[in-house]
Order: sequence, then C-alpha cells, then structure tokens
Amino acid sequence: MSAGRLRRFLFGSLRRQLVLGIAAVHAVLMTVFVADLVLQQRDMLEARQVDEARTLARSLALSSSAWLLSRDLAGLGELLDVKRSSESVEYAMLTDADGRILAHTERQRIGQYLADLPAVPAGADAGVRVLSRSLALVDVLAPVRAGERHVGWVRVGVGPANAAERMSQAMRKGVLYTLVAILLGVLAAIFMANRLTARLASIGETARAVSAGRYDARAPEAGWDETAVVACGFNAMLETLVAERANLHTLIETVPDMVWSKDVYGVYLNCNRMVERMLGRDRAAIIGCRDEDLLPAELASGYREWDRRVIESGQPHTCEEWVVFKDTGQRVLLETVKVPLFGEGGRLIGVLGVARDITERKRIETRLHLLASVFTASREGVLISDAENRILDVNPAFTEVTGYSREDVLGQNPRILSSGRHDPEFYQRMWQALHEQGAWRGEVWNRNKQGHIFPEHLSITTVHDDAGRLTHYVALMTDISQIKAHEQELDRMAHYDPLTGLFNRRLLGERIRQAMEHALHSGVPFALMLMDLDGFKPVNDRYGHDAGDLVLKEVGKRLRRRLRAGDTAARLGGDEFVLVLQGIGTVDECAHVFDRLLHETAEPIPLSVGTVSVSASLGATLFPHDEAEPDDLLRHADQAMYAAKQAGRNCWRIFDPETAA
Repeated sequence: MSAGRLRRFLFGSLRRQLVLGIAAVHAVLMTVFVADLVLQQRDMLEARQVDEARTLARSLALSSSAWLLSRDLAGLGELLDVKRSSESVEYAMLTDADGRILAHTERQRIGQYLADLPAVPAGADAGVRVLSRSLALVDVLAPVRAGERHVGWVRVGVGPANAAERMSQAMRKGVLYTLVAILLGVLAAIFMANRLTARLASIGETARAVSAGRYDARAPEAGWDETAVVACGFNAMLETLVAERANLHTLIETVPDMVWSKDVYGVYLNCNRMVERMLGRDRAAIIGCRDEDLLPAELASGYREWDRRVIESGQPHTCEEWVVFKDTGQRVLLETVKVPLFGEGGRLIGVLGVARDITERKRIETRLHLLASVFTASREGVLISDAENRILDVNPAFTEVTGYSREDVLGQNPRILSSGRHDPEFYQRMWQALHEQGAWRGEVWNRNKQGHIFPEHLSITTVHDDAGRLTHYVALMTDISQIKAHEQELDRMAHYDPLTGLFNRRLLGERIRQAMEHALHSGVPFALMLMDLDGFKPVNDRYGHDAGDLVLKEVGKRLRRRLRAGDTAARLGGDEFVLVLQGIGTVDECAHVFDRLLHETAEPIPLSVGTVSVSASLGATLFPHDEAEPDDLLRHADQAMYAAKQAGRNCWRIFDPETAA
C-alpha cells in the first residue's frame, strides 16, 4: 500500500480516525499497565530471592563457625548439602578467613580462593551484603564469627526457582488482558464513533445533496448534544444561503437587462431569462455550453475575443451592438458591459456580462440632440426655468434679444427683464393662465441688459412630470420691435396724414364719435372747426409743390402747438384742416380761440426761396347744440367755412342749426 493510499485510509474518515485513535490509546495504556505489573512481579520475586539469600547466609554463618574452627570439612559439606535442599539455591560455599573455599555445593571448586573479599565488618550482621541481584541470581556474602573472632565467609547464590514460569504466566495474562482491553476499546470506540459521527454523516450527506442542487435538503436536528447544535446551525446557514440565492435569482430574473457569467474557459455558468430570449434556448440548455455551441462562428469568435481582453486586462469593457432576439425576431441595440469576476484571494474565476436594451434611449438621445440643435439654432429666444422660476438655461438667440449672456442669467429670476411698463394685474393674469391652462401667450415690454425697453412676443408653457407635478417653465420670446415699427408705420399710414403727421379723415371720424359720446355722457361740449388756407394756391403755383408742402407742414405744427389735452387736429386733404376742441360750447369761447388761430396762421413762413404768408378761413359748429351725425357735423362746419370766405376771408363763422333749418 502506497503512502498516499495509507494516508487516505487513516485520515479519510472521521469515524475511522476516532476508532483507530481510541484503540491506539487503549493499546498504549494496557501495554504500560501490563509492563508495570510485570516489573512489579519481577521486583517482588527479586526481593523474595534477596530475603531468602540473606536468611540462608545468616543460617550458614551461625551453624558453620564450629566446623570452621575445627576444620571439619566433612561436616561442612554435610551442612551445605542440607541447606542446598532448597530448589532456589544455586550454589553455597564456606571459606576460611583468607578466602580459601573449604566447602562448596560444587565439589570441584573446593580449595580455590575467593578474590576481592571485603573488609570484615564490625557487627555480626552488618557484614551481610548483596554482591549482585537480579531475577536470575542473587549473590550474598556474610562473615562467619566465633565470638569476636572472624573465622571465615559464607557465600550463597539464590536463583529464581519457578520465577521464570511465574513471569511468563504474568506476561501471558498481561497480553491477554491487553488484547481484551483493546477489543473492548475498539467496540466502545465503534459504538461511540457511530453515535458521534452518524449525525455528522447526515450533515455531510445533506451538504452533498445541496451541492447537487437539492436546496430543500436539511440535516436532522433531533437531540441536545453538540452535533444537534451543529445541525441546527448548518440548517440555519442553509436557510440563509437558500434565501440569499433566491433573492439573487429573483433580482437577476427581475431586471430587464441580460445577465450572464462564464468561467475563464468561456463556459456559461449562469444566465437569466433575457439571455434565454436572446439565444432562444432554455437556461438548462445554455449552462455548460460555450458561445461556439450557441451562436454563429463569427459572432462567437468576436465574443470570445472580447472575453479574452477582459480577462487579460482585468478591467471592465463596454461596447454597443445590435442583436436580434430569437424568440421575437426583434432587433435591438444593446449596451454591453463585461467585467472580470474574482474569487477568494483575488483569483480570477471568470467574466460577468450585463447587456441593456438602449434602443429607446438612443432614439430619445437622437431626438434630444435634434432638440438641442433646434434649441441652439432657433432664432427665437428660449428660456427654461425650474418650478421655482429659477433660470436653468437660455439659448444664443436669448442673448441676442436681451443682451444677457447665459452666465449672467443662470439661477436668476426672469423678472430681471421686467421693464416696469406692466401693472401687477397684468402679471397676475399671466400666472393665472399658466396655472389654469398651462400656457400663456401675449406681447410684453421688457428691458434688455443695456436698459433699453423693447416689445417682444412671449409664449410661456408649463412642463409636468408623469405624476403631474410642475417641473419647468419654457418661454419663447421674439423681439417684435421691427414689427411694431412696421405696424406703427402702417397705422400712421392708415390714420395719419403722411405730410403733416396730423390725423387723417379716417381717424378723424373715430375721434369725432368719441368726442360726441364723451359729450353726451359728461355734458362737456366741443367745437368742430374746419380751416381752409387763403392764398395757398398762388404759393404752390409760384414756388412749386415742395414749397407748398413746407407751408402745409408749418401750418400743421402751429395747429398742433395750440392743441390741449383731449383736442384733435386733422388734415382732410389739400389745404383743409379740422380741429376738435373740447370744452368749447359758446360763441365767445370760439372767438378767443379762433382769433388766435387766425393770427398764428397769418404769420410769415420762411422758405428757401423767400418768405411767404397765407391766411385762413374758419368754419365751426358746436356740439351738442348741433346734434348731427359726424359727417353732418363736418358738412355744417364746411358750410360755415364757406360763409367766412364769402365774408372776405381771414375770418371765422359758426354754423347755426336754427338759422340753417
């Protein structure tokens, strides 16, 4: 048996180790115990031999003194023969004081000398000494005395007699006891090992079942000993692991992303249902396979090269790729991230991949990019603020319109553009519309960075999230200064005389109606006066139309200077002018005003060709004394004006409705 197989045999089983260990301990203990018994038996037999040798030596020393004095060798021999009758006596001898053997149980040694005899002791017994002692032979020497005289020596050797048999019998019993004890120890060890390791074995079987995929396996928990505690702890650990595995499985299966893992050889270790959809196979058919087994060769080779780069670099890699889901045939854009997987000790064990469908995100990004382009390139100023109306962003057109750069206004409130031309009620109506309708549109007057007030068309829209909460305001603004100027020009062309800047006939009619309504409601009268220049045609004919136009402009200026608040001046055409004078209702009041007008009109007018003078004929009617329609009022004033011309010109007349009737 090789060393490896022996090692596996000895240490491959906890039960075997326990049995062999207990048996070895029993064997060692019983061997020590039997050896101690044998040694005690030997020491006891040896002590008995020493006592026997001492007793025999003393007896011979006492009984042989007379024989030694008489040198009776025959008596000494008989004495030794009597003492040698014991089976344990190996030899006995008597010598004289010089050590010459006079009697010996072995006859051939008589006459020999003993060497190295000790000094004679002082006492009778003090000289008895043990020369050597062992279980095989105890050799003692004792002096022989006759009174105080030392006459010789007695030397006795006592053997074990049946001690060897006793020792052999003791050893056989010891071996038997040892074997019986070892057998009983092994049986007890087997019994204890079975009891102690049976539940451990069941825990091991449970662990093997769990590793095989049976996550419902549990170790028996009966009992109160330590193994029961281990089983309970093992089961609790299993419950935790199973719960964590279930949570991880639920997490992986719940996320809408593709999640998978491979080992360093490209073999799939795990995947979720999104991977199953993409590959068109069940998880069981994917686990254990490579990309080459599941995908076209070119695509699989690309994936394998990608995995290799991740493994070699130890760093995450990201890319975008178009794939087709085999279950639906849908083509989607995936953002795939692959990261190295490390185990205990930082050892690389594989690659983890996560792929997310970004088709919709890319579409939104493209749309946002387009919107950003529109935002940047728009000729309309765009302002975006948050729910607290703090400015978040503006486009370049905003800077062109307002003069404020993006950095100037970020975090500011749009009220920094306020011109002060709108009252608080205007803004209250604006905010009310935004809150109730989500939008407001209109014209406002704002102030740019240079302090200039300008008109703009403003459109504000609210933005809400999916929960209906207000998140942003978006304002579009257009500088309408040119439009306003054009409108004013059109309005001027439609309502004002282009030469003098006074109201034309159309606007004059509106102002007459307004004056009539005001007079009817307030009781304040007004005078409608029509003025025709005298001598204008000769100026026009002599100096030309340009000179005539200059005369008309100067007359218009002089009329405008005489206007009060609420009065109106208009040019009907040619050299005819109309005034609507508020608060004049009597002839006397007319006389004061009309005389001054005639005087100012007749003052010389300087021209480049010289100085010219013109006069005027005035005709007027008073409302509500003359309760006629606007056109009739003009006609009545015209009649009065012709009456003034007939009266010699450079004078005024007032229409009397009673006389006219």
